[in-house]
Amino acid sequence: MSRSSCLALLCILATPAHAAESSRGKLYIELAFKSFEAKDYAEALTSFRKAEQFVDELGDPAGLRYNIARCLEELGRHREAYEAFEIYLKLDDSKEGQKAATDRMKVLDPKVFGGLRVECDARGAMITFGEEEGVKCPHAWPRLPAGPYELGGRSAGGVDTSASPAVVAGKVGTYTLKFPAKLEVEGPEGTEVEVDGEARGALPLEAFLLAPGAHAVVVRRAGQPEWRMRITSVPGEVGMVNVPVAGAPVKAETPPGVADATGEAEPAAGVDLLAVTGWSLVGVGVATGVVSGVLWGSALDASSAADDAISEIDLEAYDTAKSDVESANQAAVALTMVATAALVSGVGVLIWGD
Repeated sequence: MSRSSCLALLCILATPAHAAESSRGKLYIELAFKSFEAKDYAEALTSFRKAEQFVDELGDPAGLRYNIARCLEELGRHREAYEAFEIYLKLDDSKEGQKAATDRMKVLDPKVFGGLRVECDARGAMITFGEEEGVKCPHAWPRLPAGPYELGGRSAGGVDTSASPAVVAGKVGTYTLKFPAKLEVEGPEGTEVEVDGEARGALPLEAFLLAPGAHAVVVRRAGQPEWRMRITSVPGEVGMVNVPVAGAPVKAETPPGVADATGEAEPAAGVDLLAVTGWSLVGVGVATGVVSGVLWGSALDASSAADDAISEIDLEAYDTAKSDVESANQAAVALTMVATAALVSGVGVLIWGD
């Protein structure tokens, strides 16, 4: 392979006139050519770099820059090669050399640049991309140097987020910037807040981050029932839970313009006083009914004894049995009424509680 075909048309660096001005610079150029022809591009690059210190004596800075760019290209350092060709094109050189550099840059372009479209999962988000601020999401950058970038965003609800997407050379990718949600709880000082089994502390609390989706919120306050609620947090929005001073159920407010953001609170599972009362009354009714049944049996026995006394013409025994029958009947009737009332009340309370 000839030296001219190796480094395209820019081998003029090693002409005799330039070599006379700087034998050392010529030596580095000669070494660079030999290394390039041997496909030892790293060594060729090193020699060309050393020759840079003699560029004034060599008299061809454009040719030297071109050759450095070619070495970088062969080494797969595409972005550095592209930038080196850009530097070369700013220098004075022949039209042929300028065209050669432009052609090489066209080859390198898809290896150096890519594109990125940024989308957001929160409404009204504004994004910061690199040094660009206040960009409305979604937005696309069709041509960017490949590599990682810093991306930030703020939703219309005032929730911030950040990410580090990467631009891939030769591709236009799409990246979705995901926003967390926030929850703000307001109420009496000292109210304890728990979310998904994790204690968040006692009020007052600053709004805290939540993953978008369903969450279980528990609110506890001394002297008040424990309340539980289900909320659905929305990306980029701040949900609100208002804890009343006393008496009223806890409620969650829906952020403006967001559908299905929260649910309503319900009492926490615990001792159900209505159920306890209802079953207690049922129990009393059943027990009283059993006793009244025993008394009805006693009344029947006393009535049978009275019949026997009549048949035996025993007036004293008859009077005693007759008195026992009346007493048993009165007690049985009273207890039957109590049992009936207790059963009816108990069943009614249980139905009402459900």
